[in-house]
Amino acid sequence: MKFSDLEEYGDLSGTVYEGNMDISNKGLTSLEGMPKEIIGSLICYGNNLKTLEGMPQKIGSYCLVPRNQLTSLKGIAQIISGDFYCGENKLTSLDYLPKMIQGTFTCYGNTNVYLQEEFFFILKNQGIPKHIFKIKMYLKTNSEYYLTPKEYKYYFEKYPEHFV
Repeated sequence: MKFSDLEEYGDLSGTVYEGNMDISNKGLTSLEGMPKEIIGSLICYGNNLKTLEGMPQKIGSYCLVPRNQLTSLKGIAQIISGDFYCGENKLTSLDYLPKMIQGTFTCYGNTNVYLQEEFFFILKNQGIPKHIFKIKMYLKTNSEYYLTPKEYKYYFEKYPEHFV
């Protein structure tokens, strides 16, 4: 089912939606027909989305997209003025991260254990992305660190405000 098929919203393409939008557990497979911007939060968990294409490019508060079938963040809003939670999906990459997240970035519970390794590769080579205020991830899987204990300690001491 496409977003534009939802009776309570219909086709909002090209519009600005004022308010919070909860489209959870609607059986959505496509975000086609969503507004270009939401002045409020977007709650979109428990659907069957494999992609975020069609999502508004600006969200005025938090954005929750857990428990879908996402393998990529392609199509994600470029500006999220609050927390961004994309956990419990099937993400295989952190490509297409939003340009700005003004809150906590949480992506644990994805099926690809290398996702954390990729994020720590970004940390080790580029530092904390300046557009992310806080980071919440599982740092151990099967008792193995993706960073050495020394590196782990270093990042938490150097950037404590980014980790919760």
